[in-house]
Amino acid sequence: MSELLRTARRSWDNQFDNPPIDMGIHNDVVWAISASPAVGVNGYAMVPAEGHPWSTGWPKDDDGWYVDDIIDVHGGVTYRQFPWLGFDTGHAWDIWPDEYNPGGVRMGFAGHPDWNIKWTVEKVIDEVKKLAAQIAQIGANADG
Repeated sequence: MSELLRTARRSWDNQFDNPPIDMGIHNDVVWAISASPAVGVNGYAMVPAEGHPWSTGWPKDDDGWYVDDIIDVHGGVTYRQFPWLGFDTGHAWDIWPDEYNPGGVRMGFAGHPDWNIKWTVEKVIDEVKKLAAQIAQIGANADG
């Protein structure tokens, strides 16, 4: 395991109750996925400790823009506790198999199959890598 992943795992263990299902690095940004306490799997990415405009904290609200407005991720940013940003897949249109739905919550809209997303762990990994790429791009744009 790389030093970056070891550092991220320590940060994770200090901040989250659930262990990650998987954790990796995409575009030099650490990502992780974890089972939701309710339904589904949540995705998270960690802001780099150095060299990123958010390395010392989130942009201030009085700057006129918000993290949620510049990050495009499924259902919007639903977790923002420095240094982690995250999203969940337990929205009304999200469908999970029983192993990730311990409470038997039934999501989805009857009669609107195009709105329903049938999630898998692999789909969440794809989405969390999208989040990591956006965080990396924000850092790259700040460099010049």
